[in-house]
Amino acid sequence: MLTTGAGGAKLRAVSSERSIMGKILYLLGAGASASCIPVVKEINQDLTSFANSIYKKSEGSPSFKRDIKFSEVLVSEFLADCRWLGREAQSHGTMDLFAKKLYLLKREEELRRLKCTLSFYLLFAQMRKKHDIRYDVFLTTVAQLEENSIRLPKDLIVSTWNYDNQIMISLLSLLGLFEPDFARKHINIYPWHQSLEHDDGIPELFHFNGLAGFGSFDALPFNLYSLLKDGLTDKSIDDFNQSYQKGSSGSEKFQIDFAWEASVEIAKVREKFLERIADVRTLVVVGYSFPTFNREFDRTVFAKCPFLSKIYVQDIQPEGPIERLRSLFDRTVEIVPVRGVDQFYIPIELRV
Repeated sequence: MLTTGAGGAKLRAVSSERSIMGKILYLLGAGASASCIPVVKEINQDLTSFANSIYKKSEGSPSFKRDIKFSEVLVSEFLADCRWLGREAQSHGTMDLFAKKLYLLKREEELRRLKCTLSFYLLFAQMRKKHDIRYDVFLTTVAQLEENSIRLPKDLIVSTWNYDNQIMISLLSLLGLFEPDFARKHINIYPWHQSLEHDDGIPELFHFNGLAGFGSFDALPFNLYSLLKDGLTDKSIDDFNQSYQKGSSGSEKFQIDFAWEASVEIAKVREKFLERIADVRTLVVVGYSFPTFNREFDRTVFAKCPFLSKIYVQDIQPEGPIERLRSLFDRTVEIVPVRGVDQFYIPIELRV
């Protein structure tokens, strides 16, 4: 049915304006979670010195006397794996390079050990520090209250190379209910441990390399998000210990993939993402350096965004990322550096 008159003209004008504005894409890298999880150049050292963070002082005891907060199993097994991964990552330059070497040499058991250790390390880091407060600020700022329900802008697409659960933790904190599947009612999350239909009325979140905290065991999905709910408590520590013992000795497949792997599940995530970005006109890059490992996929992303006309690059030192970003384009795109990193940048193009 056609709408005529002044109201109809206004409706068409609003519709046209929305079409011109297009979708807003956020591209996140390690810097986006730096207040909670060490960035690439720091994570090796944090893994090797991890023992210092799992002790607590006894009440009334001298500062040098500490009680072990975790079980001996965790101390002997988890810390040994963390030190192993830290040393190997350091000797190979980065964890990514170590992982690629294992992949090329088909050392599958060591690669599985790497993914298990990394997944639990990220879970523990988030149990300890919860999340980077900037995610809270961002989601609260862009959220609206509609019909007594919190809504995020449906034209928003968030993509990340990080394995962490930062966005989900902050969203559930905002919603006031820590039930991971509840987050899926407010944002489409890929990948996920359950096969759910896509909802066009809510924004999207794509984890390009998978997500710490879930995977499969004998073809059945599992998730460890309950570890993130209460932080470090006696119960969560016991649950962590049991989960780690099972994960480190069993046949679980942790849903973490590196850029060059792209398992069937992650390949589907990336394909879905490329389908959804055709209308993107504005890109906000937060803490992402456009590394060589991801260059081929990054080029594909920009090729799939024919209407992309403006890019904001938020970084303490944006010159390096911007230089690498320019090399990925064969057309002119306006690039704006954003040096302040106390909050995630919200462009004027994102209607809130």
